[in-house]
Amino acid sequence: MKRVIFAIIVLVTVEFLITTESVLAAGVGGPIRHLEPGEWVTGVGYDSLFDMDLSGASDAEVDRYNALYIKSAMHSFDIVTFYAKLGMADLEYHGRIDSADITADYNFGIYGGLGFKLDWEFQKSWWAGTDLQYAMWRSELDSLTRDSATASSITGDAQTGELQWAFYAMKVYKLKDMGKANLYLGGKLTDLKIEQSGARYMIGTAEYTLDEDLKEDDNFFSIFGGVDIEFLSPSIIAHIEGACIGETSFSTSIVYKF
Repeated sequence: MKRVIFAIIVLVTVEFLITTESVLAAGVGGPIRHLEPGEWVTGVGYDSLFDMDLSGASDAEVDRYNALYIKSAMHSFDIVTFYAKLGMADLEYHGRIDSADITADYNFGIYGGLGFKLDWEFQKSWWAGTDLQYAMWRSELDSLTRDSATASSITGDAQTGELQWAFYAMKVYKLKDMGKANLYLGGKLTDLKIEQSGARYMIGTAEYTLDEDLKEDDNFFSIFGGVDIEFLSPSIIAHIEGACIGETSFSTSIVYKF
């Protein structure tokens, strides 16, 4: 029992060190644990991304991408769990656009995603799994600066699309007083794209228009790890996840199991 508690403390500490640098990612469709036939969970989740380099022509960098959402997952077949999430997200990024240093900040807009997981027990208390999800967001431009000058009369919007494939191994621990804790470690491939439709704005008396077809995208591999644990009762599951290398990320949620 002491070793289990020590392992959880070490993992959470490592994730804290990771996320203090941090960006977000969408996170695996948590909780990571295997659901039994007929079980489903629902709850709230939070993701936070910042400081991610993109590979488009303007060499943009994401400064902030926060998402707060409701999510639900249901065990559908022997090893398959489907899940969905819906909520709000905001975005800020900067880059060299139209021969100027542009920082664009967007309002909270609609955010949602769909995905599924496959998992199987390959040895007693040891599981393997894979997760595939797609998430998207869309919102209007809130504020903009051009070479540090604040713009006025702003119009325009943006949208993101994120496709993510993850694979992981999981160890299940039975805790005397708290039910089960699942520790996991894996890798994931992510394709994140930001599309900015043409935005018009004023700097003083001068009017500007951003590139009508500005697209930024990035493909990267990262390592992630996390823990979910039965909290207060077997029906309440708390979940935390962090990632590093291709991204530095943080994702957390709390759900109720029916």
